[in-house]
Amino acid sequence: MKRSAMRCLLIVVFIFGMTSLLAYAQTQDNGTPDQQAPVVRHQRGPNSMWQKLNLTDDQKAKMKDLRQQTQQQVQAVRNDSSLTPEQSAAKIREIRRNNMKRMHSILTPEQRKQMQQMRRERRQDRDGNPPPQG
Repeated sequence: MKRSAMRCLLIVVFIFGMTSLLAYAQTQDNGTPDQQAPVVRHQRGPNSMWQKLNLTDDQKAKMKDLRQQTQQQVQAVRNDSSLTPEQSAAKIREIRRNNMKRMHSILTPEQRKQMQQMRRERRQDRDGNPPPQG
């Protein structure tokens, strides 16, 4: 009886440890910024990028569908225990790259330009670096 309880405890600790390790691995820097997929943070409220872009109702609906599809795809990758952490991270980067391409196709050229400018400014604020010239 003691042995089976100890075995169950060890299994739980092992699973918890592996889950923590995977979560940690996904947060690590996986290459240079040029190699990383752009990450969109969904800020809420009147200062959010999406509010500033003045999306139409149709664009908002398409963006919402796209966000839900992306979340489902990312969750499926995270739930796939056959993938190594590196494979999982690579697949998630690819999903996010594709998400960004599809997002750009929803926006007008002016909105894309405005979004790129806001992302440059946000990156500058975050990194404390001047925006790239050109």
